[in-house]
Amino acid sequence: MLGDLPFTAARSSSRPPSAAPATPAPRWAGRLAVLVVAALALALAAAMLRAYWWAPETLWTDVHHDRDGHFGFGLDLALALRTGDLGGFVSHLSRSVVWPPVNGLLLAAVMLPGGPDLRLAIVPALLGWILTVVLTAVLARRLVETSPGAPSGAVPPGAGSPSAGPAGAVAAAVAGALALSAPAFALLGSDVMLETLGAALSALTLLCFLRAMETPRHHGTGTDAGTESGTESGVGEAVRRWRMLGLVLTVLFFHKGNYWGLVVASLVVTVAIESGVGLVRRARAAVGPVRALRPGRVVTRLSTDPLLIAALGVAVLVAVIYRRGPTSLDLFGRPVSLYPPENLVTVAYALLFARAVVAWRRHRDRLASALGVPGRAILAWHVLPVAVSFLIPKRLPGFLWFVSPANGPADATFEPLSTARFYATAAADGFHATPTVAVATLVLFATALVFKRRWPPGGRAVIALALVGTAGVIVHPHHQARFLASWLFAWWVGAGVGAGVLVAALARRWPAGAMVAGTAVSAGALVAAVTLPGPPSAAARAVAIRETSPSTLALVTPLLPELVGARTIGVVSSTGRTPFFAWALRVVCRCAVPVTTPWMTSGSSREAVAREVAGWLATTPADRLLVADIPMSALHMKEPGFAGAIDALATQTRYVPRGRVAVPAFSATVSVWERR
Repeated sequence: MLGDLPFTAARSSSRPPSAAPATPAPRWAGRLAVLVVAALALALAAAMLRAYWWAPETLWTDVHHDRDGHFGFGLDLALALRTGDLGGFVSHLSRSVVWPPVNGLLLAAVMLPGGPDLRLAIVPALLGWILTVVLTAVLARRLVETSPGAPSGAVPPGAGSPSAGPAGAVAAAVAGALALSAPAFALLGSDVMLETLGAALSALTLLCFLRAMETPRHHGTGTDAGTESGTESGVGEAVRRWRMLGLVLTVLFFHKGNYWGLVVASLVVTVAIESGVGLVRRARAAVGPVRALRPGRVVTRLSTDPLLIAALGVAVLVAVIYRRGPTSLDLFGRPVSLYPPENLVTVAYALLFARAVVAWRRHRDRLASALGVPGRAILAWHVLPVAVSFLIPKRLPGFLWFVSPANGPADATFEPLSTARFYATAAADGFHATPTVAVATLVLFATALVFKRRWPPGGRAVIALALVGTAGVIVHPHHQARFLASWLFAWWVGAGVGAGVLVAALARRWPAGAMVAGTAVSAGALVAAVTLPGPPSAAARAVAIRETSPSTLALVTPLLPELVGARTIGVVSSTGRTPFFAWALRVVCRCAVPVTTPWMTSGSSREAVAREVAGWLATTPADRLLVADIPMSALHMKEPGFAGAIDALATQTRYVPRGRVAVPAFSATVSVWERR
């Protein structure tokens, strides 16, 4: 499929070859608009960082929020690197199964020179916010300026009509203004969550795809075709651009799988539309060789392949174990659990991977020729790294669970209309300055859809991502308003293109006033983006899950002097297991002190939890305990049985109290115990 992709040079214009080249478009206005958007983004980001820098504790209000896990993972990586513990670094990295490691690695890179400082926690998300705002403006400008007035398809970069300048400026300004003024998106940008960096990588992927689709065909056609040096130059540029697309896709995959899935689905849809005729031709060409094969010979060959037989056997075993439920066997007198059979899933995949490698080695030349430059670059720089990563134990089943409908509430129901209303309300009230701005975004996006045939090759991926993302959140059983954040920028890009199209139409009727109108609209949009948003509304805070509650750091800081000198700290809390206490203790001591917590089975009775914690207390190597007795109502907890953890302390004799304080903000009591 990739070997027959459409490129700009192959179908960029309907004019005859002998026609005079188009007049270069005045692009300084569009570039100036992007620079202004970037300057505003940097200024606002500096203000957001400054606000968090002087009051970092206000972000941490829930011990069970995902941000605790994200920050704790990055902190562990940073501390391992700062102490030279490479084994610990690799160990922490290998645990990134559900949440891939890119965000944690970036956070570790920030804290490596800056130290384990809580004030640095939002830097990766803030960088993602800045990049998303700028790339939104860049995409909108590029989509307008590379296809002004083309009756079918796009024109080559550098050509266009005089209306491309003001139209590109308006597109960049409107798209950038929508991103700048989105209150919930700004809240996520000053958080430790993954949405803004995911949006930035998604936008960068679309830009790389757009640039790759503009390159000449791999066999040398294009403006420099016909000369040996021109052909080599075209091939080299195509390789570089498709390689960059593969690399960015790989980084996006290792950032978060569902963001990657939405983008890949959008690119596949775009390629299928752009290459519809070529795909049909390839399918017809493939029918002949398939008919010539003898089904009996194919079945015999596959049925005798040892790798395929072994993979099938392991797959059957996995299916049987999943159907049977919790299973274990005795191995040398010790019980070994086989449920869930995640490692067996990895074994089955490894066998199939080995078979694919054998097939590639046997048919490398034929497959490489069929893939072409785009396919080979994507295979080497994206497909192969992703495929190898699934060889890590539990990585493949963890990924499949995370992106599947299984990652959702057990009582979820499929109600698309009510779900659509939920997300429409979140988009209007949380991700736009006012509902009126949301309606204007929708109208401008619809305007851009009317002129979608005049978009450059690959530009329709923006439309595809907007529609695929919308459909994806509606059909997925897990509903959270922040799920809009990683792809909503595509709607803003489309709205910017719609505004640019209107200015371009005005320029054709009134050329003298096009620049004046474009300047006025651009300036007005950017001024409104800075002045229109006020303090985040309750709706925006609800979308970004930013509660105005007391800081949970109050549960840790009062008794820190009693923990000084501890070699291992155990945490017993009526909240259950949470990464919050571990990272909070390590941030304050600026050290990688081991922190251990007892396992508490969700849904267990208070008595059962007390027995679990009592067994842990009898064997844990912790020489100090941090005990947090918090009422259920204080942190909206839903596990009354976890109060049994506090009961277990009353029946044990291994630890004695060392200090105790009350935390009125949570109606809680926090104490430190030491081992006899």
